[in-house]
Amino acid sequence: EALAGVVVSLLSLGLCAGWFGQGAGYAGILPRISLAQRPRAVGCITDSVAVGALNAARALGLRVPADVSIVGIDNVPMSGWPICNISTVALPLPQMAEDAANLLVDRLMGKLPEEPVRHIHPVHAVPRGTHTPAGQI
Repeated sequence: EALAGVVVSLLSLGLCAGWFGQGAGYAGILPRISLAQRPRAVGCITDSVAVGALNAARALGLRVPADVSIVGIDNVPMSGWPICNISTVALPLPQMAEDAANLLVDRLMGKLPEEPVRHIHPVHAVPRGTHTPAGQI
């Protein structure tokens, strides 16, 4: 029930919900970039979703990034392919996975921390061809 409430809240804000794949990016962004007052930039939860959004923009004849900027997150190899060339944010996935596994093992061993544990990992932008640099919008 709580998750359903979150999904309804996201949808009421104009955000899309669904799987994190190319189909979700295509279907989720198509109605928004079809509007006369479309967004100038789209931030996607994964690079795969960004690939779907890029395909939707191109299907409508939009120029990326001249008409709309699209940025993903996770820097998967496909985002660097010349046909995609997705601007993205790189995450330190191996370190994040190791930290998550260690937290799980600690929990299974009964080592529960007094306070919630927060790990902050450095990320970095990987500018490619789907974004308009700040100040040029």
